[in-house]
Amino acid sequence: MFWYLSNVLVFIEHGTRRMHLGGVTAHPTGEWTVQQARNLALTLGERFEDIRFLLRDRGSNSTASLDA
Repeated sequence: MFWYLSNVLVFIEHGTRRMHLGGVTAHPTGEWTVQQARNLALTLGERFEDIRFLLRDRGSNSTASLDA
């Protein structure tokens, strides 16, 4: 049996405690992370305007373009 490491990106809405699976990949990049955030924004639609804060770690895949 083969085991490999996967990275899971999860977005959590603090007020509603909803979790959104951003994606799973073995090799996350900054571009991949930003694209997953864009996909979430499209999914949330008008509810995306209610989001006020972004909490993230200091990992290399959390690039400055994620803050834009």
